Amino acid sequence: MVRTPSKSAASLGLLLLLSAVAWSAASDAKRPATRPADQPVKDVEGRLCHPLSTGGAKAAVVFFLSHDCPISNGYSPEINRICKEFGGDGKVVFHIVHPYEKLSADEARKHAKEFAYTVPVIVDADKQLTRSLRATTTPQVFVLTPDGEVAYSGRIDNLWSGFGKRRTEPTVRDLRDSLSAILAGKPVPNRSTDSIGCPIEP
Repeated sequence: MVRTPSKSAASLGLLLLLSAVAWSAASDAKRPATRPADQPVKDVEGRLCHPLSTGGAKAAVVFFLSHDCPISNGYSPEINRICKEFGGDGKVVFHIVHPYEKLSADEARKHAKEFAYTVPVIVDADKQLTRSLRATTTPQVFVLTPDGEVAYSGRIDNLWSGFGKRRTEPTVRDLRDSLSAILAGKPVPNRSTDSIGCPIEP
């Protein structure tokens, strides 16, 4: 005699299957992008640039920032220090991306001047770069290698451990550690971390 599964057992099996699918989707969303396609875009000065290409450098860094996010703006001194320390000899190239449709080039230029940014600034109005790198938060950073791999994605450091939870000083400097490892020919310590900040609207 062949026994058929009860309704409760069938329901449990369906629930487990759906849970596994949901867990897999969540894991895929958190996983850093791999080999994003290089897309030439214009910065706010009208210059053509390739933010997803190292252009002969050892690494390319893309910062996703917000003009009106306090956490994002609060990182400007550290971002400028990193750009100066790692980009001075041309071994690392940097770009800033604003993933906002309604932000004008004039507003982005004004923001860059206010926070002393000197690297190319891009307004990603159509979200091409945002989707390509799967950016979800500002601030969020992506480090790419010459072969197009995303070597690191996530926070700049652990200054913020959560919303409203700010350390006096960071104890882990993820972006600096990743760049130092790449320049030394070593694997990055951690390929992906969670970013604390303002969510990017879809």
